Amino acid sequence: MDDYISLATPRTKEDSVHVTNGVLTGIHDVFPVDKDDAEDTISLKKLKQLEAMWALHKDVLGFTFDDVEKTIWLKESKHDALLTVLAQWLRASERSRAGVPYDEYQSVITKLRHAFISIPS
Repeated sequence: MDDYISLATPRTKEDSVHVTNGVLTGIHDVFPVDKDDAEDTISLKKLKQLEAMWALHKDVLGFTFDDVEKTIWLKESKHDALLTVLAQWLRASERSRAGVPYDEYQSVITKLRHAFISIPS
C-alpha cells in the first residue's frame, strides 16, 4: 500500500488543518514513524510532487470529485461504456431470449457496483 485517499469538505482552513492532522496521525498509527526519514510511510517525494495537496476537483479511483458543485461523477469513458452495454442487452432481449453470457454479465455487474458505490444507502 502506498497511496492514501482522504475526502473532506472543510468549512474553514482550520477544518482542513484538523483533517490533515487526523489523516497523518492515522497513517502513523498504522505505520509507525521510521527513525530514518527516507523510509517514512508519508513519502517526501509525493509531497514534493504535490500529490498530497487538497484539491477542489480531483480524479480518484475512476471518479471525478467536484467539491465546488458537491458532485461525484463516474469518468465519462466508463459511464459511456456501461450505458452502451446495457442498451445492447435491452435491444438483444427484445429480439431473443438467449440471455447474456455469464462472464460478460459478471464483468458488467462488477463495474456497475463500482459505479454505484458512491451513492449513499
